[in-house]
Amino acid sequence: KKNEVHKFVANASVDFVKVVPELVKRGFLLAIATHSDVIEYTEEIPREEHLIGDDLVKHLLEALFPPHISAKFFTVAYNTSRRRDLVNPGKVHHMKLISNHYSM
Repeated sequence: KKNEVHKFVANASVDFVKVVPELVKRGFLLAIATHSDVIEYTEEIPREEHLIGDDLVKHLLEALFPPHISAKFFTVAYNTSRRRDLVNPGKVHHMKLISNHYSM
């Protein structure tokens, strides 16, 4: 829930918070691949009250890092089972999009 997102942010790994600025400084390409997906918003789980998928990732990154760092992340928030994607099981879809985004 949106009113509890501070708990999610507070549970971010200290190591993650420490390493990301160093990775940016060294020129690493950053991405987040999650099964949390905006398709999960429903009447029972409205966007006005909850943070899911890209919305949640954006909030987390903006809470943890300054804009010049949070903007470096490419995010893929896609739930293969909710989208009934049988061609791209697991995080295959995520990795394809990340590879394409970074021209790999």
